[in-house]
Amino acid sequence: EVLYGLYFAKSHISKSNKCYLVEGYTDVISMSQAGVKNVVSSSGTSLSTKQINLIKRITNNIVLLFDSDEAGIKASFKHIDSLLKESMNVRIVLFPKGEDPDSFAQKNSESDVVNYLVNNEKDFIEFKTLLLNQSNDKSPAKIVENIKSIAKSISVIPDKLLRIEYCKLSSSLLQISETDLMEEVNKIKLSNKSLAPKKNSSIIE
Repeated sequence: EVLYGLYFAKSHISKSNKCYLVEGYTDVISMSQAGVKNVVSSSGTSLSTKQINLIKRITNNIVLLFDSDEAGIKASFKHIDSLLKESMNVRIVLFPKGEDPDSFAQKNSESDVVNYLVNNEKDFIEFKTLLLNQSNDKSPAKIVENIKSIAKSISVIPDKLLRIEYCKLSSSLLQISETDLMEEVNKIKLSNKSLAPKKNSSIIE
């Protein structure tokens, strides 16, 4: 229910209108010492709705900082959908191979750390698409799996117009028609609605 470092970071988050999220408390300490003060940690746990809303009170803009190993990438994928459901603007920074926010901050100057974050920040769709497309498996089944993964992330975005814009972007990156991708997104949304506890019946938007 809490975020490590939030008490000290909140004024910097408000001023920059951006929050960096890392995994561990040592990442927070090292990044803060390197001049990145608008940083908090979920303390290695799955990001909860309560934690997301603590950030949302200050800013809608969040940047996930993760190391580039498989565990870090999986963690970022897990957090992305949770944040999108809460209407957060999500961007990602991956650190070089073998580095995490803690080690990178300790090895580099303050200006180098700040410049790296600025120059390597990617929209979540661009990030997720590029990573999925890096797979050596180029079989039709794997391509379809990747498309469905992207569509799943888009489907949780509450704003209809934003979903449409992300479908436009993703369709060019995935080399699939925008119409086909939007159909898949709507199919996932409809499936999720049918599984959710029923309140009032409504049609998909």
